[in-house]
Amino acid sequence: MNNNNQHYKDCIIEPFYLMANILTIEEFIGFLKGNTIKYAMRAPFKGESDKDVEKYIYYSSLLREIIIWKKEMAENPHSTVSLEDVLDEFKHRRGED
Repeated sequence: MNNNNQHYKDCIIEPFYLMANILTIEEFIGFLKGNTIKYAMRAPFKGESDKDVEKYIYYSSLLREIIIWKKEMAENPHSTVSLEDVLDEFKHRRGED
């Protein structure tokens, strides 16, 4: 999704990384859930459903990654994998870095 959003890369810190540092994990998951719901519900009505479906897939995929990471952290509290690491890997796999 962010391949076309250079304005995020022009910020001092990308919004996802800022949120990852100031929100609790529950708040960040809530943000991702909210965006997943928003894009799924508005897709049929906005006129650019392909973009909204793409954003739905983006946010739901990232939500899945974060939920898996959170579960792994609970099972292995000594893990050194950070939320920022998860975001970096997600973006890398999508070619956003």
